[in-house]
Order: sequence, then C-alpha cells, then structure tokens
Amino acid sequence: MDGTFVIGLFFLLIGIATIIKVILTKKCIDLFWFCDFAPFLFAVGFFIQNAQFIKSIINIGLLGQVITFIGLLSYRGSELHTPVKGHNRLRKKFFGVVELLIHLTAVIALIFTFRIAPTLDSLVYSLFIIACMFIATFLFTPPALNINALYSTEINYGKGAARFKLPFHLPLWIVYTFLVSVLAFLLQYALYAYGG
Repeated sequence: MDGTFVIGLFFLLIGIATIIKVILTKKCIDLFWFCDFAPFLFAVGFFIQNAQFIKSIINIGLLGQVITFIGLLSYRGSELHTPVKGHNRLRKKFFGVVELLIHLTAVIALIFTFRIAPTLDSLVYSLFIIACMFIATFLFTPPALNINALYSTEINYGKGAARFKLPFHLPLWIVYTFLVSVLAFLLQYALYAYGG
C-alpha cells in the first residue's frame, strides 16, 4: 500500500473536522456514531499499514454509508443551496461538507484498497469492532437517539427517515451488523477478484 501515511493524514483530517463539527454543534454524543469515529480508525489502519484492519472497517460501514450518503444528497444537498447570510452560511456549508465526507469514508478507503484481497482476518476484526460498538453505544447513549441503529433500523436521512425493527433487534444487533459486514466482505472480494 503506497502512500499510506498521506492517506492516514487525509482520514485524520476528516476526523479532526468531525470533532470541530461536534464541538460547534455541542453534540459530543455524536462521536458514538460509527461514521463519526470511523475516520480515526481508518487513519490508524493506514498509519500502521494493516490492510485487513482497514478492510474490517469497510466491512462494517460500506453498505450503511452508501445508503446514508444517498439520503444525504437529497437532504443536505438542497440544504447547502439554501440562501443563508454571513458567518452562518460558511458554518452550514462546513457542516454539510463534513457530513458528506464522513459518510464516504468507507468508499474512499475501498478505492485505496480494492486491489488487496480481504481475508477472514478482516471479519474477525469486524466482529471485535462491532462488539465494542454495541457495548459503548448501549452503555453510554440514550435509546431515543438510536445511535448506530441499535434499537431500530433507519433508512434514509433527516425528515424522510423511516424506522423499523428487525425481530429481536437489540439482542441480535451484533449478529445483524455482522451479517451486513459479511455482505460487504463478499462485495470487496468480488471487486478484488474482478477489478484488482
């Protein structure tokens, strides 16, 4: 993996921009969202040059980020073009750009790593990260915020969001999330096999 330090810096900058957004909005709890802390995990993965760790994060986030990004384009895209004057306009654009970037981190990481075959190690890393996410989200976030879709699945973004519960949603959240990771793993493998 060439240029991993520079790529790691890129993800670190996205993470720093996320922290700035969280501080400005006074919503520190947002850092529990996968997409908000994933840039830091990607930065670590590129800094230590561990391709399977990077692949594991892609496994977890790829499908959810693509679905969320599509929703963001309609929700935030129109919001970015809403006329606002002065300092608030710049702030609103900054928030919109950061939101779009953090919901593309898995796709960006995939672009840099699609020529590397994912292995079962990436699934083991994924399962460990998913378990840590579950414990942290369950213990430290209120259910009403539904962070990481722990209590119900959410499709789309903002006002057009639709929520539904899978059978035994909370107790089986790790299993459901891991199954989505396996789908992303298979997609990564297909990209590697046919495009790498």
